[in-house]
Amino acid sequence: MRLVLLVAAAVSLTACQGQFPKPSTGSLIGAAIGGAAGGIVGWQFGGGIGHILATAVGATIGASAGYLAGPLLLPSDQAV
Repeated sequence: MRLVLLVAAAVSLTACQGQFPKPSTGSLIGAAIGGAAGGIVGWQFGGGIGHILATAVGATIGASAGYLAGPLLLPSDQAV
């Protein structure tokens, strides 16, 4: 049963391939730097399981912000 679900998930994900534009270099660099920075900031909060959750939330927010801000920082990514 698990194999059937795994194959069905793989087939459904393959159907989406090629429909989304390739992210720019600035977006990828921004997401990596933002995720690392957000994870470090999140690590400063919480205790126990909250410590892990704060790190994950910080990394997610940082990566999202970096992904959106990354293209704005690299002139090569701006279309003329």
